Amino acid sequence: MSADHVQARGFKRGKLLFFGIGILVATTLAGGLYVKARWDSRNALFAQLPDSAASVEMPEAAREEVERIRNAIGLFGDRDSALAELAMTYHANRAFDDAKVVYEILIDRLPEDPQWKYLIADVYEAESDFESFERSLVEVEAIGVDYGPCLLKLGRIALRKREYDRAESFLKRAIAVLPRERTVYDVLATVYRRIGDNEKRKLVQDAAAGLESSKGGVEDPWLERIYDFCFDVDQLMVRADVAMERERFGEARAILDKTVLLDKDDWKPHALRMHMYLTGEDATAALDSGLKAVSLGADKETAFTALVPALVKAGRAKQAEETVANVLKDDAQNVVLLQLLATAQAAGGDRSRAVASLLRASELDPNSAKIHTDLGALYWEDGQRDLAAARFRRALEIAPGNDESTLYLAQYYYELGRFSEAEPFVEAGLANNPESELLREMSTSFFTDYGTREFSIGAFKNAARLLGRADALSPGQSKLQQSLAQALIRSGEVGEGLKILNRMVEMGTAGPEVLMTLGELLFGEGDRALARRYFAAAIESGSRSPQYAPLVEAARQRIQLIDGEASR
Repeated sequence: MSADHVQARGFKRGKLLFFGIGILVATTLAGGLYVKARWDSRNALFAQLPDSAASVEMPEAAREEVERIRNAIGLFGDRDSALAELAMTYHANRAFDDAKVVYEILIDRLPEDPQWKYLIADVYEAESDFESFERSLVEVEAIGVDYGPCLLKLGRIALRKREYDRAESFLKRAIAVLPRERTVYDVLATVYRRIGDNEKRKLVQDAAAGLESSKGGVEDPWLERIYDFCFDVDQLMVRADVAMERERFGEARAILDKTVLLDKDDWKPHALRMHMYLTGEDATAALDSGLKAVSLGADKETAFTALVPALVKAGRAKQAEETVANVLKDDAQNVVLLQLLATAQAAGGDRSRAVASLLRASELDPNSAKIHTDLGALYWEDGQRDLAAARFRRALEIAPGNDESTLYLAQYYYELGRFSEAEPFVEAGLANNPESELLREMSTSFFTDYGTREFSIGAFKNAARLLGRADALSPGQSKLQQSLAQALIRSGEVGEGLKILNRMVEMGTAGPEVLMTLGELLFGEGDRALARRYFAAAIESGSRSPQYAPLVEAARQRIQLIDGEASR
């Protein structure tokens, strides 16, 4: 190989090496400039962020979360997501000034994302800055996103400002997004009521028929998301309660677990968890949570008043008894716990011990109507009716409106046939329970029996009053109406009795007795032709059953008499 050729190759390699070094240098310089730019932008961002030490009013766990998020904002990575977490952490833990700063940064960085404007609006509302609240909501709507909760809020604002056209527009759009949300329809109906448009109001009310307002308020996914970043125990308790109302028990359990971790010495999360398990009929878990709540300072009477019936319902009366008895060891004079002990003992079949527990409670609190009523109920179940009645009377002396004792005494006197003594208790029971169909049926039987007894002894006026009361409670019973008509007629109110009988004929409910009665009345008044028609109808109706044979024979004799008179 010639020297010239070697020299040429060396020159070429030198050029390549020089070019490569140049690229490396350029890349390094560019990379350095990029890193510097990222570093500068990070520093600029941190200069805008609130001072991490400023939010001392937040819970300690929230401050720690703020530090974690701030430290996660590095040279690279998704800064917007970190900023969103930071803003919502401030917001959820009521550091509103800091939340507004970070939300403004997000709005500046992401101007087309409406949720940050919506969330900052909530901050303004919490601070009672209603002008900024409305302005932010309008900005959300201006982006062009129909978010139902935002439109509902705008509709309510317009309604409050008496801008009815705007309110109607916002609420109609809200209905399009939330067609099953009763609250929106109710607000729109209010708009129409205010402007006097009853036709539109009725249309809206008809459209809402059958809908129910969402439990826990209108669901608001954008706003509810912030509670994932909440470390405030009281606010978490509220969110858990809302989740329970919406029957999202898994969500409620997760929130309460978080709450317990945040404050191990707070009884309230355990008490709420107890109620959650009671709703789900998990008596074991409810008992564990209830005992934990009591051990941390919850009111034991309140806790066990909820727990004992749940354990009894779950078939665990013995466990309920043992649990309450154990607590009573340190609080033997607690009247409420003694009553709950009696409840568990009675449910377990040991009524004698239940009576003993209630007698002890009665000694400690002789003026408790409930204790006397509960004792009376136990005596009643054991067949000791006189002892029971004495307790019920005492309960009513203490609390005249005591419903349970009233009904027991009504039954007590009714069973003894002491109708006049039973009547005021029956009437009081009806007044206390106007919607009870079972009580209406029982009272109808009482007034019918009492009225029938009065009729049998010739007290026709009182019989008519009592049978009329029975008819008012249970209208349309043909046998009862017939008895009422007869009582009215025998008491001298013939016209009123005839009205009832004629109405029965018109309605097709008149039996042979009614037809015969009408015939006799008309015969006595001298209207032979009409009387003959009723006697004939009584024969036709009564001939279908052998039991009416004597009535049919009597009707035939009357017809023969009428025909005989007519032939003379």
